[in-house]
Amino acid sequence: MADNNVLQNPPRTLGDYMTLARVPQTARIVRPNVDATNFELKSALLHLIQKDQFIGGSTEDPYSHLENFLLYCDTLKMNGVSRDAILLRLFPCSLKEEARGWLWSLPQGSITNWDDLATKHHQLPHR
Repeated sequence: MADNNVLQNPPRTLGDYMTLARVPQTARIVRPNVDATNFELKSALLHLIQKDQFIGGSTEDPYSHLENFLLYCDTLKMNGVSRDAILLRLFPCSLKEEARGWLWSLPQGSITNWDDLATKHHQLPHR
């Protein structure tokens, strides 16, 4: 019986222990495909979003964070790129510390559109 176990679970090498099996953090968000041939998020927009990151502190308002985030994102429109595709790619950049940890704690594929993300963001626990 022990011989069968060895065949089913071969011994791990030292290299196996050195490699972390990680799920990409963006896997929580299912991002829509982009069919546009020249899709690029401008660094100036990314800088604005990162300048106003949400931590999730008790004095922060998640509604205000979303309003500011959408204010920035609504300055961008691209042919062949859905609004959800833009918002879902940029939103993780608007979070840091505990708020980003909250996002990464969600189950894989649990966010499939902007409305779903906004609803979950409003439920974010505050410290």
